Amino acid sequence: MIRHSRLLDAVAYLLLTLGLVFALGPLYMA
Repeated sequence: MIRHSRLLDAVAYLLLTLGLVFALGPLYMA
């Protein structure tokens, strides 16, 4: 089992944030 590291937490949080930005960005730009 892979140990959960802070690096994985940071990467997951970053990807989630970028996903929200790219998903909601066009709505604000429109």
